[in-house]
Amino acid sequence: MNKPKIVELKIYVKKNEYERIISSADKHQPQDVTLVIPIQNKWVVIKKHYYQKGIYRFPSGLVKKKESLITCGIREGYEETGLKIDIKKYLVKVLVDFIYKEKHVQWVSHVFLAEKVSGQLRIIDDQEIEELKLLSYEEIQGPVRNRMLQTDLGGLKYRSILADIVFKVINTFNNSLPK
Repeated sequence: MNKPKIVELKIYVKKNEYERIISSADKHQPQDVTLVIPIQNKWVVIKKHYYQKGIYRFPSGLVKKKESLITCGIREGYEETGLKIDIKKYLVKVLVDFIYKEKHVQWVSHVFLAEKVSGQLRIIDDQEIEELKLLSYEEIQGPVRNRMLQTDLGGLKYRSILADIVFKVINTFNNSLPK
C-alpha cells in the first residue's frame, strides 16, 4: 500500500462529543477508516440520524480491536453503503487531537480511495445511517460544507476539514476522478 499524506490537527469539541470519542476509543481502537468512493462523477456520502438537514459526510467506521485497516474499510463500506468495494489508495492519515477544556484524546483517521466492485447503494446498518446518496464535489464543498461549519459541533467541523484535505490530495492525481 502507498504512503498517505500525513496531517496533524487540533479540534475543539463539546463535552458530549468528547465523551462519545472517549467511549469509542475505550471499546475499539482510537481510529477510524473513512472511505472516499466515486460513482458516476459523484461521491458517496452518508447522513447519520442525529445530523441536521443537509449535513452529509464520507462513510467511515471505527477500527475494531485486532482488525486491519483494509478489513475495516471493506466491512464499513458494505455496512454503510451496501457496496462491495476494493481499496485502491491510502490518501490521508490524519492525527487529530480532540480537545475539551483541558482534556484531550488523540485519534487517527485513515482515509482511503475505494472503488465499487459490485452491489447497489443501500443502507445495511439503518441503526446508524439515515440516508445514503451521491453528491457532486460542488455540493459537498458548497452547501454541505457550509452547513457543517455553521454547527457548533467540532466533530462535524472536523469532517468538513477532512473533506477539504481529501479533495486537495485527490486534485493532485493525474486521472479522471470526479471534481
